Order: sequence, then structure tokens, then C-alpha cells
Amino acid sequence: MLRKINPGNVCTDSRWQGRICPIHFAQNSRKQVARINYATKADQHSSGPSQSDPVTTTQPFPSWFGKPNVEELKDYEHPVALEDFRRMGYQMVDSICDYYSSLPHQRVRPDVQPGFLRGQIPPCPPEQPESFDEIIRDVHDKLMPGVTHWQSPSFFAYFPSNASFPAALADMWSSALSMIGFSWAASPVSTELEMAMMDWLAELCGLPASFRCNGGSGPGGGVIQGTASEAAVVALLAARARALRGKSPGDKLKLVAYASDQAHSCFRKACMVVGIDHVRSLPTREEDNWELRPEVLQHHPPLPIESREGTSSLFLLAPHSPSPAKS
Repeated sequence: MLRKINPGNVCTDSRWQGRICPIHFAQNSRKQVARINYATKADQHSSGPSQSDPVTTTQPFPSWFGKPNVEELKDYEHPVALEDFRRMGYQMVDSICDYYSSLPHQRVRPDVQPGFLRGQIPPCPPEQPESFDEIIRDVHDKLMPGVTHWQSPSFFAYFPSNASFPAALADMWSSALSMIGFSWAASPVSTELEMAMMDWLAELCGLPASFRCNGGSGPGGGVIQGTASEAAVVALLAARARALRGKSPGDKLKLVAYASDQAHSCFRKACMVVGIDHVRSLPTREEDNWELRPEVLQHHPPLPIESREGTSSLFLLAPHSPSPAKS
């Protein structure tokens, strides 16, 4: 039986420079002889008969692989047995419930200084795992003293607490499935569920039908991002791509982005990342509940760049529940 070890190493031999070299142990592994299949990326992605077969050779084990003791290699087994995982899961839920029970009595902000964790954890990654009980003890003794308790009923900073027990249970399923949804084929349900959830969000926000995907038949649709800052960058990239379609690269210097003066600072940072040089802040008033009014766009004095011919309005951000006003 041949064992595949560390597939995907790139060969540095001049005859096969840049080719992918999946490595297999030969059955007589005591002599550290490896069978190496040299295949280009084109070979890997092609199933047609016109492509040449990968070249196979047998040679002493490459020095760059580190010469492991192949007699000790075994087929992979999960480091935690199923029943052990079940027991640990119950223990973890009990620990989380105890934590939430104590939250009303916890100090919200930790009484620590920068660098408090230095010296409490090893300077190098351990070579051997710790037991689950030791890890739980480290969490309570070393990590929890530095926690800001965002879920505390006394926490009023930044924005409202955003955790719930149903979400925690859903995270367990998400972590267990551990899907990478970079395409429909990679995990169909990831794409399908995201499309449905974004349509739900569009409906909750009162957006028109043009924003909805409708299972792929609609003109709209959205993508879930990890943070608001990521979403701002993605939205600006999409707007810039559409604004510059069919135009010269130099027209990027004529783009202008607009936002309420109540917009979060991530908007200006996103403009810097995307390369939008001209950002205009539009005033709001308390008597308007800090909302951005259409007439402000019509009558506010233009920026110097807007007085020139050929400028293009790129993006307008009208925040919901503005951050500065909340602060």
C-alpha cells in the first residue's frame, strides 16, 4: 500500500522546474525510496486524452523533505475520538452556561496592562498537545482575565451585543461541516443558503426587488462579509469596476465618493484601500434625526474636483443608525 505524504510540493529539479510533485512512499519504505509523480498544473486539470501522462520516477528520498521515520507513519486518525468529543462538548456547554450566569457580576473591562499575556504562554508552539482539562484551565486562569465582556448587560460601547445561544449552536454545525464556499461546486448549500439569506435581508431592509437574487433568476443578490469594513471595501470595488467599465485607467482619478458626516470611519479607510482620492462628507442635522437629506446633494457647494469637467459620482453611503450620533 502506497502512502501519500504532503501532496503539492513544487519540484526544484531543473528538468521539472515549477511542476507539482505529489510524493508517494514505495512499499519498501525502509530504504526511504519515494515514487514521485511529476505533473504540471495543466495535467492535473485536464482529463482529455491529448495530455501526456505524468512522468513517474523512483529515486532516493529528497533531502528537502526532512527524511521522516517512515516506519512510524500511520493512516490519519482524528486526534479526538468521537465519544471523547461528545464528553468535551457537554463540558464546554456547561462552562459557557456558567460564564453567562456570572456575567451580571463581572467587571466589564479587564484590569490588565498591554503585554499581560507575555510569559504566561510558551514562546514556541508546543510539540505535544495538552489535555482538554489543561486547556480549559488555561482559558480560565490565563485568558479570561484579559477578556472585555461584550455580552455583559453593562456593556454599552461600540455597538449592541451581537451573540445569541442559537447562533452559538449554529456555529457548532458550521465548524463541524467546515465548508469553504468559494464556488457553488465547492459546497452548493453554502451558495444557495447565502442567496436566500441575503434576499431575506433585502426584504427586512425594505429594498426593492432589483436588490434580490430570487434563487438566481433575479437581477440582484448579495454576499456575506466578515465585517462592516470588509463590506465597505467590496462595495466600493464593485462600484469602481462598474464606473470604469469601458473607460481608460486614468479616469479613476476623476471618481468622487460621497458619505454622510455620520458615516463610520471605515468608509474613508475603504476609499484609501480602493484608491478613491476624492471623498466628500455631506452634512446632517439633529432636527432631521441625523438622516442624509436629498436636497443636501443638490445644493451643497461642490468640491474643487467636482467643478471640473468629466468627474464621475461613484458611490453614496447613507448609514443606518449612524455611529458618531450614537456615540
